[in-house]
Amino acid sequence: MSTNPQKKELINFKDLFTLHFLRALFTSLWLFFPAILFLALSWAAFWQLSQGKDLLQRTLENGRIFVLFIIAEVFWTYITWYTCYLISKIKLTALPKHTTDKDIIHWRRMLTQMPRFLAFSCLTIIVIAF
Repeated sequence: MSTNPQKKELINFKDLFTLHFLRALFTSLWLFFPAILFLALSWAAFWQLSQGKDLLQRTLENGRIFVLFIIAEVFWTYITWYTCYLISKIKLTALPKHTTDKDIIHWRRMLTQMPRFLAFSCLTIIVIAF
């Protein structure tokens, strides 16, 4: 059994209330702004507009439309995750591998977790709208 000699950089619950975390959060919100904007527009379209609610109702009534809607949902989720993942990987290559700087630790965690969170949000918006 091989053990990793490098210590894993952990973020504690108390670290969420620091300026380091807020700086990383706002920087990641700015970096992933197009995906976040599209999520906000999707939320408004499916939750606030009556046409979005009608579209969801029609989707449930017709099996063929439902299948196409699910395919579109999976495609949207994949595209959101993959584009954010590529952006994250480009930014991660510029960071040092090992550091004790809290800003870099938080920023690395945001770059790792934000694509997953945004892709999951694509699914969550539609599932809760149903």
